[in-house]
Amino acid sequence: MNSIEKYYKDRSIDIVGELAQR
Repeated sequence: MNSIEKYYKDRSIDIVGELAQR
């Protein structure tokens, strides 16, 4: 997997988790 793809995938998970907590 491309490191950039992994970065964005990890970030998207963080953003979704953050929105879910609000």
